[in-house]
Amino acid sequence: MTFAGFDIEVSGLTLSPEEISVLRHLHELSLTTGFEYGQAQNTLGFTDEFTSSNCNHVNIPDWVYDGKPIRLYHSHTNETLFSRQDYVLLLTGQVERISVVAITGEIFSAYNISGDIPPIDEYWETVANIVQEVDLQMIEDPRLFDLDFRSREIVTYREQSYQIARHYKWILEGGTP
Repeated sequence: MTFAGFDIEVSGLTLSPEEISVLRHLHELSLTTGFEYGQAQNTLGFTDEFTSSNCNHVNIPDWVYDGKPIRLYHSHTNETLFSRQDYVLLLTGQVERISVVAITGEIFSAYNISGDIPPIDEYWETVANIVQEVDLQMIEDPRLFDLDFRSREIVTYREQSYQIARHYKWILEGGTP
């Protein structure tokens, strides 16, 4: 998958047509209101959508959890993959898979097939190291010199997100269905 001339390695999407439909619906809501939206799939099926009426965050209400791990779907109001906080949800044991639709309509999904869950403090330390490494690499990368600030920022965030998933050997899927 390429953005501004930069490739990230992602597997093809394995989401069902119903899951893709949910993400497209959340995307339309975000395009209409400018807020992020979420929806979950638990043992009872798909929940109603929810939002925190915030352009950069969506809170997961307690009522979506039913004692078993859920699948979480949400929209972003920017071009990023997963935020660092999004990935934290994979560490709780309450979320087995997280999927996001970027403002561009691209869909990404991440999940942990190994079952290994690092302690939260180790996760944040690893993330800090990855962010620092990627930031240094991006400063020196001549492909970024001709990009505007926002495009450089997006490329950097995407690379950070990719490197975090790669570090933990999480499966990262993506595409535009």
